[in-house]
Amino acid sequence: MCLPRLGEIVTLAEHEAIVEIAGRRTTVNVMCVPQASVGDHVMIHAGYAITILTPREAAERKGLMDAVRFGTALDPRDSVVIAHPKADG
Repeated sequence: MCLPRLGEIVTLAEHEAIVEIAGRRTTVNVMCVPQASVGDHVMIHAGYAITILTPREAAERKGLMDAVRFGTALDPRDSVVIAHPKADG
């Protein structure tokens, strides 16, 4: 299964951008989001930026992606991170 990644555009030139993803920089195609600009948060799939996110949306998605990655769940009632039972041991 392929999951999109979340990154921030660092530089932009025509149809390509340098995007920082979890501290690493990579080149992605931005033809699907022609209105993208430096500093935008984007979802990336298969080397393409596929959508632009607001800073709030980016923070929320990062939390959700971290929860999946680290085996935790977010409690929507109070935004407390709760460990998944299998993650405890």
